[in-house]
Amino acid sequence: MVLATLAISGCSTLQEATAPTPTASAAQAATAAATPNGFGGNWNEDLALSGELSGRIGEVSASQPGQASECTGKNSSTAGQWALHVFGQVGPQVLGVVVTANPYRGPGQYTGTTTVVQVHNLDNSGVWQSGAADPVAFAVNNDEESGTLQATLTSVANGTGKLKVSGRWACKT
Repeated sequence: MVLATLAISGCSTLQEATAPTPTASAAQAATAAATPNGFGGNWNEDLALSGELSGRIGEVSASQPGQASECTGKNSSTAGQWALHVFGQVGPQVLGVVVTANPYRGPGQYTGTTTVVQVHNLDNSGVWQSGAADPVAFAVNNDEESGTLQATLTSVANGTGKLKVSGRWACKT
């Protein structure tokens, strides 16, 4: 199972960034310049996890190879697509949270018809992703660098396990 993450080579122009694609039916692209968080600080999250995993992501983990938190944020309006990929510590493991909104119309409310949410561990042996029947409420504040997320995700491995993600997210672009 391959998880495609935001691909960047610079932050001043539009770049191709690909959202998570553990299954062909869940593929969704996001095109915008992503800003990485190379130092781990200043991206304070408050995301609670419950269900097959429980815990809380409070601050993103410091970037390491294969574990760079990124956000298209303010760069998303021009591209019409929005993407966030944050890594945070939950107990002994680091988890990634991916959110994409396509089409992106600017600050406001988004649902599961335009938004894909995914939580995964580093080796992708545990992946939960929003599907057609899973409720998703994603809000982008006016600064385009913060908002809220409430989503129920389904285990990609067994199709039945559930994981709920809820709380506040933040990033810097």
